[in-house]
Amino acid sequence: MNEYIPIFSLPVPYFIDCGRTFFHVDKQHISRNQVGVFDLMVVTKGTLHIGEGVTPMDYLLQFRID
Repeated sequence: MNEYIPIFSLPVPYFIDCGRTFFHVDKQHISRNQVGVFDLMVVTKGTLHIGEGVTPMDYLLQFRID
């Protein structure tokens, strides 16, 4: 019997849009649940908390720039 490990690759990236946003402390971006696109986010100062389908203050990822 052959055993295979399924590998699901991401779609080929392509440029759609760009912008720059400044968020004040305790401000949130709109919900991006099930948007279906990938983002590149660059943090230059502070901490960026990222969560999807989680409760407030329960983060999946946290990026901190000191």
